[in-house]
Amino acid sequence: MSQPPYPPQQPPPPGPGDSSQGGQPYGGSQPGGNQPYGAPPPPPGAGGQPYGSQPPYGGQAPSYGGGYSGGGMPPVPPGVGGPAPATGPYSPLDAISYGWRAFAANAGPFALMGLLMLVVTVGVQMIFNVAGGGLEFWSSGTLDPEYGQVSPGASLGSSLLQLTGSMLASFLGWLIGLAIMRGALDVVDTGRTSLGQMWTRIPWGQAFLAGLLMWLAVFVGFFALCVGAFVVTFFLWYVNVAVLDGVDPVDSLKASFAFVRDNLADNALLCLIGVGAVVATICTCYLGGIVLGPLMTIAAAYTWRALQGRPVHPV
Repeated sequence: MSQPPYPPQQPPPPGPGDSSQGGQPYGGSQPGGNQPYGAPPPPPGAGGQPYGSQPPYGGQAPSYGGGYSGGGMPPVPPGVGGPAPATGPYSPLDAISYGWRAFAANAGPFALMGLLMLVVTVGVQMIFNVAGGGLEFWSSGTLDPEYGQVSPGASLGSSLLQLTGSMLASFLGWLIGLAIMRGALDVVDTGRTSLGQMWTRIPWGQAFLAGLLMWLAVFVGFFALCVGAFVVTFFLWYVNVAVLDGVDPVDSLKASFAFVRDNLADNALLCLIGVGAVVATICTCYLGGIVLGPLMTIAAAYTWRALQGRPVHPV
């Protein structure tokens, strides 16, 4: 007698660990949400992200820390912790106001540099002038006993001494002015400076060559009824600023000329204010230059940055 056939075995229901029959793998989830058993996975964008397809966010997975591609941190807004681009229309009066605030915030180093400028430009010249006058009076043959006039030799020696003193004072004043401009640029960039910083990061060789070219241009302009010298000085006022910004000597003259030409009205008004500062300095026996000299230098550095749309640190 034959045995009855066994009932056909049914496949076991899909369990949590069986992924071969469409079950949910351990600790995972069915792509695309709750899909019917045995149904094919949905296409991309139809309610889920199938395995192996490109991730969202433009084909790049979000980085750790919030989805910003630059290391996970959002970008720092401009003006936080550093200089910000100058906003609003430029005004020479704003440049003077900025120069005063910057001088007040860094009064120590700027006042000392202004005092040093006064001692050099006035003191050195005065010493050589006194020496020239003494040569005329005390040297042998200084006074002609018959006519009471200065002898030619003494007059020539006195003139040479005064010329030497003028050239030496101008050169030392140029050195100090270059250091003050370095400090002014540091204030415009960072809001502060110091005596040590003023004498660093200065390309002395490039600056000397640029200054020599500028002096030659002013000397040539002097022969145009002296007016050319003032015009050349006006258009080459920013040569030192350009050199300190890394421009080579020849291009620094071109950069200064182009900058003044393109902003002629603003620079002309700032120049008139500078002329007033010079008159005030003379009227105060040069004592006003201790403040007005650095102040106008900071205003020039501010003008150079602001009219080029470059960052200016608030003070």
